[in-house]
Amino acid sequence: FEFLEQLHIFAVAHIIRRPIIVYADNKMRDHTGRAFCDMAISESMCGIYLPICLPEKLRIKNPIAINFDSAHFSAMVPISGTPPPEF
Repeated sequence: FEFLEQLHIFAVAHIIRRPIIVYADNKMRDHTGRAFCDMAISESMCGIYLPICLPEKLRIKNPIAINFDSAHFSAMVPISGTPPPEF
């Protein structure tokens, strides 16, 4: 692969001790946004990555949401003035 795999995100979830939610398209797109092939489920980065190998008392419950597009990650942040969700 030319980009990170799911295992890398799973490891980062454990390093930062919190869930990571990854939003991603299941299609490969060119620089114009036109889809040129479908990705296999095993290659898709989307998912919820939980630090399940850590004891519960060490985990932070608030997740981080990121977007994966064109082999790059982008932070997803709430709109200013909206209250954070309760977990």
